[in-house]
Amino acid sequence: MPTSTTLREDLNALLIVQVIDTRIDRARTAIAALDTGAKSAARFNTQKTESEALRAAAVKAQTEQKDGELRLSSIETKTAQVNKSLFGGTVTATRELENLQRELAMLARQKDDIELAVLAAMEASGETLAAAEASEQTLATLAAQYRATRAAYKERHAELTAEITAAETEKAAAVTAVPPALLARYDAIRPKRDGIGATSLDTDGVSCGACHTKLNTTLTADVRASQSLQTCEYCGRILVPPAPVP
Repeated sequence: MPTSTTLREDLNALLIVQVIDTRIDRARTAIAALDTGAKSAARFNTQKTESEALRAAAVKAQTEQKDGELRLSSIETKTAQVNKSLFGGTVTATRELENLQRELAMLARQKDDIELAVLAAMEASGETLAAAEASEQTLATLAAQYRATRAAYKERHAELTAEITAAETEKAAAVTAVPPALLARYDAIRPKRDGIGATSLDTDGVSCGACHTKLNTTLTADVRASQSLQTCEYCGRILVPPAPVP
């Protein structure tokens, strides 16, 4: 046969459930507020895109420089061959000599243009390579920050999850001491009142411990008497009488 309990005892048991629920809610709120690393990942991805673009630009500039140097070498070889023909004595015809001179002039112009292009490519290569390396250093820093953030998140998430599991086990035992009807009323109030469905009187003994509004003297007297269930006339939460002074 179940042991009969007084309303005061039932309310005290309910307040224990409320304390546990508050711990669970705080842990869940803490989990929701944890830095998951999403922002760090976004910064990393943005930096990665920038780094890849800079590296591609550096490679392009280096390729253009090498191509220009090869073309320059080819022109220098061709110029040497034309000079040999022009001044080697093997060509004596005036028209052929004039053609060789025109070719030399053309090669000289091409050489000037290519040298300018090579210099521009060298400058671009140096600038883009330096920018790419700096960006990649930043990328490495962001990667390390992301890993640290994720590690901290996983560790704290595991701690809070363990706290919730332990508190839920504790609550499962605590609710057995609360009459079902009282627990149902508490469960109906709690979601509407920021997770607080039951509260004791405030430290002044005349105010609601949750909304802190001063209550009328008749209500506080009824709460202390614990002869019937009383709720705050302002916020509707269940009022629990203070512990008796020894």
